[in-house]
Amino acid sequence: MINTAAGHTINETILTLDPLERRFQYEADWPMCRQHLGTLDVIELDEWSCLVVYGTDAEPATMALVIGGATGAALQRLRELLEGGA
Repeated sequence: MINTAAGHTINETILTLDPLERRFQYEADWPMCRQHLGTLDVIELDEWSCLVVYGTDAEPATMALVIGGATGAALQRLRELLEGGA
């Protein structure tokens, strides 16, 4: 479940949680979307670093820009927290 800054609640359903492939997929029940699929892949670069790739598909397609932008900001904040930033 996501709680937005505007006070909206968005329910999510986990579709894929694969630790071997390092893949997480979910769908969100957005009031403005007929369909949504988010995919998060973690690619190991070396022993100490990785690349996180996020993709989103939505119908209407313009909602993918909104969702992707919000998720990008959340992933950047997660990176800051993991790297020891405040």
